[in-house]
Amino acid sequence: MKKTLFIIASLLMTAYCVADDVVVGNHAKRDKNLQEQAVEPGKGYQFQQGDTIIISKDVKQYLTGEEPSEWVYYVRHIVAQNGGKRFPEGILIQGINSWVGPDGLFLVGAQKHTPAAASKEARDRQKVDERRNELRNMEKTRREAIEQDAKRNEMTMLERERRTQPEKKTDNQETRPALREEQPRQQEPAATQEVLAVEEKKPVENDTTIKRQIDRFTIGLRGGVASMLHKVEGENATGAWKPGFDVLLDLQYAHYWQKGDKPSYGILTGLSAGYVRSGATSEFNMSGVKSADGKLTYNNSGKAREYDGQVVLEIPVMFSMITNKGFFFNVGPRFQIPVFNHFSQTIEDGAQIAATFDKYGVTLNNEVITGKLAEDDLTYKGSKQGMSKFNLLLGAELGYEWRLKNNNAFGVAIYANYGLFSLYDNAQPVGALFSTEGPVGNNPATVTPYTTTQAFTKGDGFKFGASNGLDFFDCGIKLNYSFNFVKQ
Repeated sequence: MKKTLFIIASLLMTAYCVADDVVVGNHAKRDKNLQEQAVEPGKGYQFQQGDTIIISKDVKQYLTGEEPSEWVYYVRHIVAQNGGKRFPEGILIQGINSWVGPDGLFLVGAQKHTPAAASKEARDRQKVDERRNELRNMEKTRREAIEQDAKRNEMTMLERERRTQPEKKTDNQETRPALREEQPRQQEPAATQEVLAVEEKKPVENDTTIKRQIDRFTIGLRGGVASMLHKVEGENATGAWKPGFDVLLDLQYAHYWQKGDKPSYGILTGLSAGYVRSGATSEFNMSGVKSADGKLTYNNSGKAREYDGQVVLEIPVMFSMITNKGFFFNVGPRFQIPVFNHFSQTIEDGAQIAATFDKYGVTLNNEVITGKLAEDDLTYKGSKQGMSKFNLLLGAELGYEWRLKNNNAFGVAIYANYGLFSLYDNAQPVGALFSTEGPVGNNPATVTPYTTTQAFTKGDGFKFGASNGLDFFDCGIKLNYSFNFVKQ
């Protein structure tokens, strides 16, 4: 029995040794075959995603510290990633999802990635980068001339240089046959001609042969000095307008046509809404006004301060121009529609209403019977009658805009508008700040204030440069933000 067991054990030991020799022989054979068909790429080569590689037994462990399994060696693997945050020089292997160092790795199809071939690709890429920088930094006229010449002859400047100086083949270039790649790797374009040809097909921004249409939507806010009372006019009266202000929100649309470097010309329209206010002061001295019954003669004097305001809508139809450097200019008519108007007037203290009895030569000042301005009548407000429902303005804007990265623009401008119509249509001004009537029977005298506009101004309708009447003028600063939509 012992003899039988000894024989069986001897046979098993012999079989194990033979099997081990076969495995070792297979590894050695496979190692020899693969190393004959795949080579180490050299120090100048950077592994790229998609490369097919083999791992030799020189790799004793992964970068994470684990020891590779036996089956990992001498089989094809695919590079999933070259370098990472944790292992900048590591190679991530697809399938086993492990990081290894570049030493001990061999490329399958190595004749494409010998040190000489890698150096050539690096030189080609360097030439392309140099040419790009050269074209980018070149003067615009010179660049356009090169591009036009290249288009006519269907070639690039670098192609000419390469033809006049053909590259010599290196004698030590690898010619070993490559293993059949299961996942063929897509090559980077080594030819400089192809890279530049792609760039030249892109339209040049300042090419004079390119026509552009630009649609622009603009949101603007403007405000400044405004006037609606240019002159106080009347018998025995003096006065002056007081500067006011206006604030308007602009919503505008413009369409431009542009050709190359030339300025863009277009038409601008839209809708504006806002508020305008201005004022006036007036002073009068009226004497010799007879009462209705002819028994009294009034000598009236006084001062008043008035403010007029309007809510307006404006529709511009203007010629517009924008240059490539950012300057813009708009000029043309604005149709103004007063939506609502109001006024506020205060009679200053010291108004005198003196009534003289001609028969007796007696003068009474500010008496109820002869005529007195009541305290309730010192200030009054209301909506002004006789105001125009339409005005035509001649306007202009001049400014500069900064182009933003998102193709939009932010701009600043100065503006001015002048009204061609008188807003207040009162052909026969009253000419006095107060209307006075003598006592009739048991009724005391009455004194009624007029607004400054009704008393001392008159409108003449359309009159360019009119110096009387309630005209419109404003000027100030405008801020806008424009959304640009370019069509080739």
